[in-house]
Amino acid sequence: MSMRAFTFIEILIAISIITTLSSVILNSAFKTQDRADIVIARSALSEASVHASAYYQKHRNYSNLCSDSKIISTLDTQNGVADPTISCSSTVSSFIIQKSFNDTSSYCVDSEGHSGIVTSASTEIL
Repeated sequence: MSMRAFTFIEILIAISIITTLSSVILNSAFKTQDRADIVIARSALSEASVHASAYYQKHRNYSNLCSDSKIISTLDTQNGVADPTISCSSTVSSFIIQKSFNDTSSYCVDSEGHSGIVTSASTEIL
């Protein structure tokens, strides 16, 4: 029996199939990571919202909320370094805390109880 080798075209087809399958798997993995980031942000910002309510009960305003140690520790990453994608703004009567993502969307919580994902095209919290 003679041994038949693969042709160049057969090898190219096999490589293209493997490449297509790996791109589908990687795309799925990146979407899973994005969803995990949203869940982590939702948890951290929900906890910050609870701390903000307690802060308001104690001080009767939100004026220095963003410099409160409980809020800062809630919004810091696990290694103690501030997350540059999280912003906090407060006035005497309101606050908003926002976590920005790479796809131009953000997860926000505010003093009125709103929370959700906001895209750069929208103007209200969903």
